[in-house]
Formats: sequence, structure tokens, C-alpha cells
Amino acid sequence: METLINKKSNISSRESKLLASVRAGKRMTLEQFLTWNPEIPGIKFEWKNGEIVTEYFIKKEERFIIDNIIRRYNQTEDYKNGNSIMAEADVDLSSVSTYRRPDACYLTREQI
Repeated sequence: METLINKKSNISSRESKLLASVRAGKRMTLEQFLTWNPEIPGIKFEWKNGEIVTEYFIKKEERFIIDNIIRRYNQTEDYKNGNSIMAEADVDLSSVSTYRRPDACYLTREQI
């Protein structure tokens, strides 16, 4: 988390305070997290068993990796059956008390 604050020197003081509160172990329920909408460019927030954690969004220079994976996957029978690979999709992993936004994830037709 320290690196997130140091690397984001161009953020506002409000954003800096928000990041500092997360670094200090900001906690909330999943219901609160789902309605909480902080916006700090380049940073995504995830919920892990009540604690808020931060991650970076996919970097511009890394997008081609996800794009190549999705383009190749879209040529498969699995894709034709309605399943998908999605970038930066919200994923509720209730079984492990986690709500994430991974760089890419596989979702079945039923999950979409």
C-alpha cells in the first residue's frame, strides 16, 4: 500500500486521505462496500473479509495480453456456448469472503 501512495503523487489530498485510511486497515461490510464508490485514477478497490485493499488497474502497456487472450478465446466452442473471459469484471467469491475485480476472469453463461 505504501507504494500506491508514493507512486500516485498526482492525486488530490482527498484521494490521498482515502488511500491512507485504506492503508490503516479501513473495514466495512460487503453491503457497504458495494455502495461505496471511491474514484482514484488507476486504482481499484477490493473487499477481503471486511478489509478494503487496493490494486492497480491493468496498465495500458499490458492490455494487449488480455486482448490476445480474449480474442483467441472468442474463437473457441466454449465461447460459442455462451461462456466468456472478461477483463476487470466484479467477482463475488463469497465462499472465501472476498469481492474482487481481477485483471481477467472466466465466467460461465450462468454467471454472466
